[in-house]
Amino acid sequence: MQIGQDNFDTAKLELSSFTFKKGDIKYIKSEKKDVFDFVGFILNDNKILSVFPKYFYRETDLINMNQTGNTNTDDVKLLFDVIIKYMNEKKSKAQADRYFGFEPEFNSDYPFAPFFEVYKYFQQFGIYKEDIIEVKPNINGKIAWKQTLQKGNVIVSGGNILFSPLYKKRNRRYNVFLSECMAFVIDHTINSFPLFIKLPKTGHKQKTFDFLKHREYTIQQLKSIKNRVFKDSQKWLVRHLIDFFEQYRNSAQGGEIHIKINYFDKIW
Repeated sequence: MQIGQDNFDTAKLELSSFTFKKGDIKYIKSEKKDVFDFVGFILNDNKILSVFPKYFYRETDLINMNQTGNTNTDDVKLLFDVIIKYMNEKKSKAQADRYFGFEPEFNSDYPFAPFFEVYKYFQQFGIYKEDIIEVKPNINGKIAWKQTLQKGNVIVSGGNILFSPLYKKRNRRYNVFLSECMAFVIDHTINSFPLFIKLPKTGHKQKTFDFLKHREYTIQQLKSIKNRVFKDSQKWLVRHLIDFFEQYRNSAQGGEIHIKINYFDKIW
């Protein structure tokens, strides 16, 4: 359902599917009607209420859209992108604003800001992999002379000294907890908000572990991993994964998700 912020009487709408918080609706005495006092979205299962700024739509356009049940997905994505862009610009001016929802004019039940930071890492480096040097006898790779001399058998043949077996080393890349967690955050978010986020998923095969259901365990593991990674990019990734799960834990409220901005005149 798409509506304007204050040019459409809330009494005319079927809004029983959505829960409103204090301050979401205000009464205009001069017009004798309730209007919405925010711009943004409320999602409940497969239903979405999109509140656009005043003058974005004509009232006749809104009536036609809601009577036909059509949703202008381009407009929905545009509004979401504008809110996210403004949030990011605010963050760039004040690095202390780590969460979408930290400022009083923002209200979000979903940690979009950490998600987009995790996705930046994915765009630059792909899914996190851990490099491990594997040393074994008779594998493809470079000879590991230290291990060969220590563990190999010495054979003298034709005046030559031979070692058997030859130990060799190779780099192996392994998926780890961090990889699975990163892929889950990206794919879960893209799957949950198809109207808002038009980004490629990771293509990573998901395991059955539910990171959201086991948030406390996930946060503990990520904090432990944070102390073991050394590259700045990896520390950045882990920090924002922790942010994602901590903010999700603190903000999730039932089955609904609210994504709202008050005082839209700051943007408009």
